Amino acid sequence: MSETEQSKNSGAGTPKPDAKKLKGRPRTAPRNPRGRPAGVQPADVYVGRRIRMRRVILGMSQDDLASLLNLTFQQVQKYEKGQNKISASRLYDIAQALEVDVSYFFSDFQKDDAAVPGLKALTELDAQHLNTARREVLELVRAFNRIEFEGVRKKILELTKSVAESDNNNEDDSSEDQD
Repeated sequence: MSETEQSKNSGAGTPKPDAKKLKGRPRTAPRNPRGRPAGVQPADVYVGRRIRMRRVILGMSQDDLASLLNLTFQQVQKYEKGQNKISASRLYDIAQALEVDVSYFFSDFQKDDAAVPGLKALTELDAQHLNTARREVLELVRAFNRIEFEGVRKKILELTKSVAESDNNNEDDSSEDQD
């Protein structure tokens, strides 16, 4: 065997890091080739969930949104899951397609990742309102959004609040009767 073959096989050409030197080094998060933190970031997940929530409220499929943006539905899926980062111009396009301001995607987001409170609240909202068992909530929101006259929408909102309050009061009364 020649010297070059021996060095390739033995790994002698690659210096091994000295364990003592690595001990005191501060550890940093893994980075991608562009120097950004690797992996899914809480802000990306939060924005993706807000995109999904708005799209579903509008009764729009991933295909519908994708065609408005000249994307594939798989790309929209990745945005909604937070797997792909969204550029500023793409986020602007998404906001236009979903008929909201760009700030909508960041409302209530808090970066402090002690658990990202905004993300938890949105997850609970997803579980409650986007669950198939709560399909009537989406139907109600869609129907409400189709009402053109602001005065009518306000009256319906007042009526809904009044019925909900009355229903809650009835529950309180029935629980007192059982005591």
